Amino acid sequence: MSEVFAFAGEIKVATMLASVIPVLMREKIPDRLIESPRSVAELAENTAINCDRLHRFLQLIEVKGLAKYDADTKLWHSTEKTAVIAGQFANDTWSWMFSRYTQEGILELGEILYSEKSVYEHSGKKPIFEHLKENSDLLKKFQNSMKAFTKLHADAVERALDLEGCNKILDVGGGDGSLAIGLAKIYPDKKFGVYEIPEVIHMINENVASEGLSQNIEAISGSMFESVPHSFDSILMKHILHDWRDNDCKTILSNCRKALTPGGKLFIIDTVVERGHPAFSIKVFKDINMLAQLGSKERTTEEFRNLLEETGFRFEKVTSAGTDDIVLATAI
Repeated sequence: MSEVFAFAGEIKVATMLASVIPVLMREKIPDRLIESPRSVAELAENTAINCDRLHRFLQLIEVKGLAKYDADTKLWHSTEKTAVIAGQFANDTWSWMFSRYTQEGILELGEILYSEKSVYEHSGKKPIFEHLKENSDLLKKFQNSMKAFTKLHADAVERALDLEGCNKILDVGGGDGSLAIGLAKIYPDKKFGVYEIPEVIHMINENVASEGLSQNIEAISGSMFESVPHSFDSILMKHILHDWRDNDCKTILSNCRKALTPGGKLFIIDTVVERGHPAFSIKVFKDINMLAQLGSKERTTEEFRNLLEETGFRFEKVTSAGTDDIVLATAI
């Protein structure tokens, strides 16, 4: 019985942390702790925070080693782990992953065992991408979070991508252009395009211009469900197909195939779930996350092979890229 209560307690603490930490980050509490040890009053200075409650919330994150209290000086200190919840990078990531929208969805996770829906569809809410289009603040948090994840794994992905023989590369669903920007710096002789929905185009143009790469990268507005631009010899998609169910993926892949001439390369950057892989536990977590948010999935090698063969591609190989993988296919 005690083990049951202990396990339930761990889950409850995790849920509380997911609610509390984003607010502490919003008020720059972790950043202030890293700057110097401070009293609760000093941490709450210039905010509307209740000091007694802040002290109690800090005790909560102390449980996980994210802060430390000195009872003699009555000062709160940072720890080595505090950096995990400090800075813009962490804030962007946590703001999306633990927004109220995503939090409420996770609480309904178990119920979708009985359906083919995502947690949001199950609870009567709009699908996530429709919701993002109508909520600019959440869309920005989502894009910033995706940008943060791209940066986190960018080196591994960029090293693993072999663009030899590719001259014009289109990043379908390329977000704010972060991946294309990183690749354009490595391959200054190549041209890149970023294909995105109209709501994101201004973000791409701003980021590309700030990097001085307007001559190397073109932002193109449209829907991958309707068509894909034909003026590129290669296509890459990072974290796109795992957002969609098989029938939607077939539509996207068919449009990609129409856009390429035979021999054109397709690079799918996603998670390939296979037992025995060192990162299997992380891959399973990603799979359940996609199931919860979108009713979609991370796929096995065989599932990718089947999708590609049904849409006019020849499956070539899978290359590991950190916690991501790169599936290479050729248009036939």
